[in-house]
Amino acid sequence: MNRLDPTRAPEPSGPLLPTGLALTLSWALPVIGVAVAAYLGHAGAPNPVDRAFLTMAYLPLGLLVGDLWTAGVAVLRRRAETPLRVPLATPLILGCLHIGLGAGCLRLIGFDTLYRYAPRDAFGGVYEARWAIALLVVAGSILGLVGALLEGRLLRWVLISERTAAPRNGRLQATPADQDLGPENVYEAQVLLNNLGYEFGAIDGVLTPETSAALQRFQETAGVESSGKVTALTMIELRNRWATAEASTKRASLWAMARHVVRTLVMPFAQVARGLNRSSK
Repeated sequence: MNRLDPTRAPEPSGPLLPTGLALTLSWALPVIGVAVAAYLGHAGAPNPVDRAFLTMAYLPLGLLVGDLWTAGVAVLRRRAETPLRVPLATPLILGCLHIGLGAGCLRLIGFDTLYRYAPRDAFGGVYEARWAIALLVVAGSILGLVGALLEGRLLRWVLISERTAAPRNGRLQATPADQDLGPENVYEAQVLLNNLGYEFGAIDGVLTPETSAALQRFQETAGVESSGKVTALTMIELRNRWATAEASTKRASLWAMARHVVRTLVMPFAQVARGLNRSSK
């Protein structure tokens, strides 16, 4: 069976920006958003405590620039030579999340909400922070940051997959040489394995023993060396078979990614809750 030559670099027929520049912007733009949030927080409050809370409230709104960039990538890079795509729903959902978190945190840091008056004696008292409200603001800013990190991680995997994608008009040869690919290609392999019905656990970009076993099962079926590693020929076979089954299996991979995102967001809070339960006992 003829296969596309995995050693030939893809031709940039679709993307408007080079992949390297797109990768740089994927991390640089959210960092700029965080820097703007820090500046606005520092300039908008008179004391360090209020500055810290104001910065945390602005942080989810500053991360909106990353959501806009991801949405642009999802729309403009659809013609890229890779089977992976950024679902447009991802930046839209995270954008709504960041807007909601930012608006909620800004409301919580209002003076009458964040502080309470504690009388000390008959002559006066002091204003003290309500720590339950303060913890909500901290949790909101952390949740927004974790969502942005997961979004950037997904976008990085998709952009990296373009570098190793075989061109549709590439040179054909009967027995191309195989070669191992780097760990950055594990995520794409997991998505395609999930699309094709191979069970291995979460889509997390890590070559776990379960993922390696799934790769071996696929490699045996595809007639390539059963090494359990992500190789060039393995990726070509995965992409070819994924293209055939794309219409009926796309939802499965998106559901698996959604479960991974939800699990990652909820896990830290679940661990804190379990620790509090143990300490109370």
